[in-house]
Amino acid sequence: LAGLYETWVSPEGKSVTTCTIITTAANTLIEPYHERMPVIIPAGEEGKWLHKGETTEVLLTLLRPYPAEDMVLESR
Repeated sequence: LAGLYETWVSPEGKSVTTCTIITTAANTLIEPYHERMPVIIPAGEEGKWLHKGETTEVLLTLLRPYPAEDMVLESR
């Protein structure tokens, strides 16, 4: 999953660590349940997301719906 985290230090010196999961439009498998889904970084592409020096253009190519044909939906 694509996410972000940051540690912020207040003017008083208190550290606050925050995190978020990035979402995108739902693919055709998820769309009947919700209009959004988490960004799933494809296998082999994680290094691009984790590399601090990666360009914005490259990172934006990762922020897309995961292919529905590569997913399995099971109800329990």
